[in-house]
Amino acid sequence: MKQVHLPPYNGSSPPTLTNGELAMGRSGNNDAEGRKALEMLPLQTPASKTMEKGWRGPDDRMDDDAQLLPQPKPSNSRNLTGSHRYTWKFIAFFLLTASLFYLFISQSTSGTTFDIYRRSQRWSAASCTTDAAFDRPPGLMPDTKIILFWTRFFSDWDVPYLHDKMAACFEQKCLLTDDRRYLQASSAIVFHVRDDLNLADLPRCRSPKQLYVFFLLEAVPYTNRDLKLWAGFFNLTWTYRRDSDVFNSFYMEKYHAALWSNVSAATQALKAKKNRALVFSSHCPTSSRREEYIAELQRYFPVDIVGSCGPGRVDCPKHDTTCDRRLIPTYKFYLAFENSYCDDYVTEKVMRALNFESLPVVYGAANYSHFMPPHSFINTASFPSPKDLAAYLWNLTRNPLEYAQYFQWKLNANYTRVRDKLAQPEVASTCGLCRLLHDKFFRGKRYDDLHGWWVEKGNCSLPTWFHPQRKPRSQFTMLT
Repeated sequence: MKQVHLPPYNGSSPPTLTNGELAMGRSGNNDAEGRKALEMLPLQTPASKTMEKGWRGPDDRMDDDAQLLPQPKPSNSRNLTGSHRYTWKFIAFFLLTASLFYLFISQSTSGTTFDIYRRSQRWSAASCTTDAAFDRPPGLMPDTKIILFWTRFFSDWDVPYLHDKMAACFEQKCLLTDDRRYLQASSAIVFHVRDDLNLADLPRCRSPKQLYVFFLLEAVPYTNRDLKLWAGFFNLTWTYRRDSDVFNSFYMEKYHAALWSNVSAATQALKAKKNRALVFSSHCPTSSRREEYIAELQRYFPVDIVGSCGPGRVDCPKHDTTCDRRLIPTYKFYLAFENSYCDDYVTEKVMRALNFESLPVVYGAANYSHFMPPHSFINTASFPSPKDLAAYLWNLTRNPLEYAQYFQWKLNANYTRVRDKLAQPEVASTCGLCRLLHDKFFRGKRYDDLHGWWVEKGNCSLPTWFHPQRKPRSQFTMLT
């Protein structure tokens, strides 16, 4: 090792040199002077606060004066300091813990209202306490099934289905009630999904023998409910869809068409009708965009709109049959336009036209031939545009015999009732539900993917007039 001769230390501060002075010397480029200045520095120890960067003790070999210059820090990310390594370990531990906690919560709740309800209420028949006096109504036959309507029907408790006459059913041994005291004795609990379906007002318990019924008349876009939260809750479906467990014939029951007894008088009455179209509409805008179709049709054919969607010149309260009788028979055409363009969705609109002898022009995605008499309606889907439909309507007004052909079904006694067998009162709606409850081979289902069945298979779309190149989509945005 090179020997360094140091002068006696006098207690004053040691001389300090800059990096340049260490390499070059105080006075310039003289390397000898630089070495001489270096020899005059006091020997530093690891404990010295004035320790220069790069100096690691008296045993460190320095064969080159340049080694005294500050060394650059390593850029390799793997050479982290101890504190950085601990930070990354803490972050990794935190993320792992959070992931495990999320999986635990997901498994314990399953993410559905049904599972949360079942766990929070300790869902079983043993958890219920019911007054024995109200277990079953007095005098009720042991084999009579009780159907309990748990929710209201469009915010009304005095609903039509509570007053159905079971005498028309093939199977009559059912009691319809909204008295919740008969909860434990009920075979089916009906929930009108549009009204009051919430976690805070569900039955306190549920017997495995009970069937929970998904009851709905509205179309898919107006369900107003996230059905993904109710997966596994329902055992039966009761809707307007033909693939429901029970077909709902509520709107079909509005059909009361009369036959012609005097053909000559009836034919003269057809000629006296206005060469115009009538529509009752109090809901706009709609998911089917029927108002846009009507506006385009009005450019080529006269259409009178009654209701809040019209100009308001005619005061006709909703569900007022007086308006039906007074106005509909005076028009040659009645626009039975649905607010949703979904499979099987048909309401009382088309029944109005058939009952009061106005030729219905239908606008919907249902197969109308299932339940309407043959050659008794005009389908907008048969025409490329409203303009083409208007041309056909004008042609009928100029050809009364061709127009009268749409009423020939009124000479056939087979059409005094709805054509669709599913819609017959003795097999549909409450009659159909009662029949299923008495079917010893029917055990109900469990709709684990209610959203998929109702929304995706509902096949709601728009007429091709709005998008000629677009295929019908399988689900539609929910409207509130």
